[in-house]
Amino acid sequence: MPPITVYLILIFTLFIPQNPTSADQSFISILINQNGLNFVKNLLITKAISSLIPTPLSQIEKVVRIPVIGKVRIVLSDIMLYRVNVGSSDVRPGISGISIAGSDVTSGMSVNWHYSYGSWVGPITISDNGTAAIEIPLLPPQCSASDWWVAKGNVGSAGSIFLFLGSPEGTLTLSNSEDSFGLIVFFGKMANNNGKFSRHVILHDVSGMEIGSLLSLDYEEGSMKLSVMECNCLIHYISVHLKGGASWLYQGIVDAFKDEIISAVEKAFIKKLKSEVSKLASVLQTLPKQIPVVNKVSLNVTFVNNPFLSDTSLGFEINGLFIDSKSNTVQYHNHLQPPVSCSDPSKMIGFALDEAVFESAFTFYYNAMFMHWIVDKVPEQNLLNTAGWRFIIPQLYKKYPNADMNLNISLSEPPLVQISSRNIAATVFADLIIDVLKTDETIPVICISLLMSGTGTVQIIGNNLSGHVKLDGFTMSLKWSKIGTLHMLLIQPMIRTMIKTVLLPYANAKLGIGFPLPIINGFMLQNAEIISTQSRITVCSDVSYEESFESRRIRIYTS
Repeated sequence: MPPITVYLILIFTLFIPQNPTSADQSFISILINQNGLNFVKNLLITKAISSLIPTPLSQIEKVVRIPVIGKVRIVLSDIMLYRVNVGSSDVRPGISGISIAGSDVTSGMSVNWHYSYGSWVGPITISDNGTAAIEIPLLPPQCSASDWWVAKGNVGSAGSIFLFLGSPEGTLTLSNSEDSFGLIVFFGKMANNNGKFSRHVILHDVSGMEIGSLLSLDYEEGSMKLSVMECNCLIHYISVHLKGGASWLYQGIVDAFKDEIISAVEKAFIKKLKSEVSKLASVLQTLPKQIPVVNKVSLNVTFVNNPFLSDTSLGFEINGLFIDSKSNTVQYHNHLQPPVSCSDPSKMIGFALDEAVFESAFTFYYNAMFMHWIVDKVPEQNLLNTAGWRFIIPQLYKKYPNADMNLNISLSEPPLVQISSRNIAATVFADLIIDVLKTDETIPVICISLLMSGTGTVQIIGNNLSGHVKLDGFTMSLKWSKIGTLHMLLIQPMIRTMIKTVLLPYANAKLGIGFPLPIINGFMLQNAEIISTQSRITVCSDVSYEESFESRRIRIYTS
């Protein structure tokens, strides 16, 4: 699966239709909280910046009229965007879609310039060339102050109103141009747009460049369709630093090329942002609808219904049942009630798994004959020889003296799981057959039915939800015997020993592997906590990201 364009994906809790089939219901809900959305947003910005730098821009050429000199042909070439810094950013889900915005964005470009014009004294062409640095700065080029920092507002057109706060130092000078302020409110006092104030000034949201996009995320035939509804880039100011050239050249370049440079950079950012969203959309469309678990058993991760969007979270519901290679015909009752609830709201992501998920897992493991074991090695190996049973089942030893044995263990029906706020209770039904091994055959001798009750715990290992069970108690009965009646009370201690030393360790080894939670490749759960409530288990976790391509870690932008 492609590595990073993989950010925005995971998520949430929806409404359930009346009388649905299991295939239409959700049994796993996923919720990405604000911290998780910020993490994904930062990851997306990191990727966008890394793919944007360096970006060449097209050559710009113009003939401009310079006072006294006349017509001058000016060419800007080898324009290279080489630096982008994002000061702050935000992501907000809502009814209209998912908005991602970046502000206080600065960037730097390198450029070669060349100009030429004809001399009025004869057929002589005067030319020069050099380099320049073009910056998208935080501060407006008309303004200067000894100490600036930026906070809220909107600068850029005459007639705007701005509130300035600060300490009585420094100077702010506002020029009388269409890009300067129209009216300034300064602690209740007013001044026109060419006033001067001896103050440190706080401007806000008016600096650098602003980038924003509005994305839609819709359910489409078991997948999620991501599309761009709006995408904008607004540059407030640029500054040009020439190396060499005549004194008139600076203003000539600014006057002639300002709009073209701004337009070219804005288009480059918009194109790159749309490209990254398009890559992510492709990944979402190609996400697998099943996660293989073992052999022909898989976890159904088909999306169900549209995502759920609130002011601070984004959520999805997926089917979440275990299925085999054939269609799933088993019906389950859904206990899940949205939303996913985490005791620690700072956790990035939450998974809520309905009891039916575990029921479906045990059902398909049972149907696929994965709950059938032949045991020929145990810690107390004498238990696998009739001599070890001669005082407990003397007729077994008498009929088969010093014969080796196998334990043939199989579940007679799928285990039952009940999840509550107190514990996770499991009930297991099994048949234990004692086989005697002859030279050329295996002889089933005794079959004992077991009903075992236990208490389970779950934990996160990697991205897998794994389990462990301990024995609370068991009952047993003789199902059939080829060697006559048995004294079950005498056998019970031996059976208990075999359950604790053979069956439980084997079962816990399998449960310890667990099954994968539906999380995209490259993301890893961290510091997970597990909450059990009535009929469901909730996993709340932070996440980290490691780019799988060439096993590189990427440094994630933070705002």
